[in-house]
Amino acid sequence: MFTLSRVLPVVAASPILLFCASNVGAENRTSVGWSYDLGIGVEFEPVYTGSDVYTSEADLNLEASYHSSNGHRYFISLGEIGVDWLIGPEMQLRTNLEYEFGRDNADDPALLGFPEVEDTVEAQTILFWRAGEVVIGGGLQIDVLDRGKGLVGFLGASYQRLLTPKLSLQTDLDISIADAEHMFTEVGISEAIAEVTNYSAYKPDAGFKGVSTAFGLEYSLRSDWIVHWSGSIEFYGSNMSDSPLIAANGTDTTYEISFGLSKSF
Repeated sequence: MFTLSRVLPVVAASPILLFCASNVGAENRTSVGWSYDLGIGVEFEPVYTGSDVYTSEADLNLEASYHSSNGHRYFISLGEIGVDWLIGPEMQLRTNLEYEFGRDNADDPALLGFPEVEDTVEAQTILFWRAGEVVIGGGLQIDVLDRGKGLVGFLGASYQRLLTPKLSLQTDLDISIADAEHMFTEVGISEAIAEVTNYSAYKPDAGFKGVSTAFGLEYSLRSDWIVHWSGSIEFYGSNMSDSPLIAANGTDTTYEISFGLSKSF
């Protein structure tokens, strides 16, 4: 049976890597009834999209999920609620709502004079299809509170392999596109902002956002304890990288690293 992994304290740059199936410990997550996960970890990531300034922060995740007899999974965690719908032996659909943190301009002097980006809630729909050790996924993500995050689409593939009975490997490639509203919130510069900063005005078009590749490892210390490590690199397209916010004070390639420990109940 095709099952999606629980939400883990790993790099979230790729929805496919974060959400697709994991072999390690899967037998503890597919029986009918309730299951629970507690995760702690640390992330190292850029302070904003395209920034060359990085920050580290601690992560905590609590998740409760219910597996039904027909293969569906209902879950709620810190900042997310959703359902994994089993629609075929090798196909699954995820629908969820997720809390999305905004941008704190105090994190980087390059953002001085820019408006704050508010926290919001995003709705996601992702369709997954498994072919052996490969999972292909595509979906859409929309800002339901209309706070500037707009609409994002993504398509990706993940390769998973059980290296040993305790160690699993997962690699991922993900392509994303976005509408003009999302692009402008991320890297746009209005005429008003240009007047109070050293940047030129910039209005990106809708279209290609970037490509990310990721790598993750899970090691099972016991049947209910798992150690996670992951890293990702994101390459931004010209719609993003041509913005003075990135061209003058950032980078068109960013990376994220995370490490965590989770326990299943």
